[in-house]
Amino acid sequence: MRLRLTPVCRLRSSLRSSLRPTLGPSRRLPGAANAAPALRVRQPETLCDIGKNKVAIVAVCLQNRRRYIPLFPAQPRVVPTIGQWRSMRDDAKEVPRSVIRKLKRPDKMARWPAYVVNEDRYGVWLFSPKGTIFRGQSGETIGECEVGQGSLPEGVPVIHLMPRSLWWVASWCREHDIQISVDISTPPVFEETEWIYTDLELDPLGWADGRVTVDDEDEFVAACVADLISAEEAKVARSTTEEVVKSMREGTEPFGRLGWERLDEALSFSLPPIKTLHHVPAWQYRPRQ
Repeated sequence: MRLRLTPVCRLRSSLRSSLRPTLGPSRRLPGAANAAPALRVRQPETLCDIGKNKVAIVAVCLQNRRRYIPLFPAQPRVVPTIGQWRSMRDDAKEVPRSVIRKLKRPDKMARWPAYVVNEDRYGVWLFSPKGTIFRGQSGETIGECEVGQGSLPEGVPVIHLMPRSLWWVASWCREHDIQISVDISTPPVFEETEWIYTDLELDPLGWADGRVTVDDEDEFVAACVADLISAEEAKVARSTTEEVVKSMREGTEPFGRLGWERLDEALSFSLPPIKTLHHVPAWQYRPRQ
């Protein structure tokens, strides 16, 4: 078999011919004044149209001596901006979802889904609407309820903050006496579609009446004695608890107004509850922390 090579000039000509049915507004690339006229390429309206203009992009690159500029918007970030959220709030299918996985040594685990609703200098904000499924597992025993349910007959809307490189995870809700709950934990990490952290027992709590307390001191001591929490982790957990309690009492952000603003903002999206959650047995997961 003999291969037949097509000259570049003939390739350009054939590409122009194939593109004529999709001509649209002219897009001229920057270049010399005597450069060849730019091809008229239809601007894709959605990311699904990118494939239709793939040939067009090649043609423009050839015609303009391999100079290239994007002919379509960049793909959206994993966490959209507030402007993007406001444009997508009417279509819940467009809102990215994640799963929060809380590990508790030696063999306990809780998982619940959430929408990714914002990102700022404090971290990533995840929102679980009222009625979202919550699944807990202890050994072989599995139980389900709704996120934020506690002693209430049904769940409540909760917003969670996954900070960057800090040893805690925080949650806000208005329906309980405890309105701000902080898990002192290993720094949350994002793996595939899940935010994962290991609970280190200490829990700073912000009450509706303004009090700030620390819960589960006895469980923390017991876990340290049983070597479920290392000496280094215990030291960091103690210092982090003091810092978080101080921030909560002084109203330092994100424990001031920001958490409540993020909750109100998420509620304004009117997102439906997430009722399904694929099951992952605890024994199949080995944390990398």
